[in-house]
Amino acid sequence: MTRRSRLGLAVLSYVLPAIASIGTTVHAQGVKLRNGPSITIDSKGASLLAPQGVACGASLLAVADTGNGRFALYDVGDRVFTPKTEFAVAELGHPIEVHFDPAGKLLALDGKSRRIGRVGADGSFQGFVAIESGGGPTPVIRGFAAGKDGSLYVLDVAGGRVLVTSAEGKLVRQVAIPAECRAPSGVAVDASGTIFVSDGAAPRLYAAPKDQTAVRPITESLRDDMDFAGALATDGQGRVFVLDTHGGGIVAFGSDGSFRGRQAGHGWLDGQLRWPAALCIGDHGYLAVADRENNRIATFLVAP
Repeated sequence: MTRRSRLGLAVLSYVLPAIASIGTTVHAQGVKLRNGPSITIDSKGASLLAPQGVACGASLLAVADTGNGRFALYDVGDRVFTPKTEFAVAELGHPIEVHFDPAGKLLALDGKSRRIGRVGADGSFQGFVAIESGGGPTPVIRGFAAGKDGSLYVLDVAGGRVLVTSAEGKLVRQVAIPAECRAPSGVAVDASGTIFVSDGAAPRLYAAPKDQTAVRPITESLRDDMDFAGALATDGQGRVFVLDTHGGGIVAFGSDGSFRGRQAGHGWLDGQLRWPAALCIGDHGYLAVADRENNRIATFLVAP
């Protein structure tokens, strides 16, 4: 399948600093990425296994190491990720998504119970978040996002909606997802409170500015750019990064849905992904991807 501008996201190897230092990065449509180091082991040298979640904190990177039924934490330095600790939480034995809350605690979605639990950085379980349904059907949580103020944005596929709640799960409002969005697969929120939802089956990006009651499409069909729109994340530059889960790519858009480029590559080499499951964007200028079938966290340097 022909893809629009495979060089739309410039990807140069991080292991070639001499080349990078002489300005060979390709500029295209305002987004630049370079390969960073891959994360494959924990603090004891054991391998990650099918990680499905990754979260970028102020000084920590958290991984939902799904295949091993545990969490792994890494200290984040200047383009360096140092294994810190790892732990299993009995109540969250199948973690598939993870985020940091404003206090630095972990919020994790369990793939079997479909419940969101809170975990301390020391591995202590601190209870499930009781998500209110607002009188609708019992939520079936496909994914969630955490706002800077602690609010949760819960993608409820049973109710066809995004539930916006307090940190404790108290319902604040509901944002409807139209029926034309056939397979909502990811949710993110930016600093202005705009909610973004990806449609996997008929690839498309939807959005709802703060206080609107429904998401609306902000792109046409993305079939030329991706096979399956999966997880997404926003950055402080007004950009939205969407994983092409089936095609192993990262596609960038402006907050208005304008196409900013694609980094293509389904495979196992540096800069390639196999069935990526989640991504996050850190304060140190990096983007981290849970590269599930490659049993690693792939990282990329994002230009300011």
